[in-house]
Amino acid sequence: MTSYKIIFDVNPLLKRDLSILKKNKKQIFHIKDKIEKYAQDPNKFISQTQKLAPKQEWLYRMRVGKYRIIFSKDDWNKILIIHRIGTRWDIYKKL
Repeated sequence: MTSYKIIFDVNPLLKRDLSILKKNKKQIFHIKDKIEKYAQDPNKFISQTQKLAPKQEWLYRMRVGKYRIIFSKDDWNKILIIHRIGTRWDIYKKL
């Protein structure tokens, strides 16, 4: 199985999310590790990802502790696009 290429969305919300995460080095490691493992074999983590509500059914979420990763994927081109990373009570605002 070929791995997915990871791309971070260019939006100010993701930049803000990442600047907040810089304070917690341990969580950054866990989040980065989870994204890389998912990119290597998405089928292995299918039970840990869920589609969002019908309005954004092209978006998925993945849980890493108290944080959520909001992403989309293009199976044809093998691309994983990260849109937001944040705490569960803050992440769904302004999607």
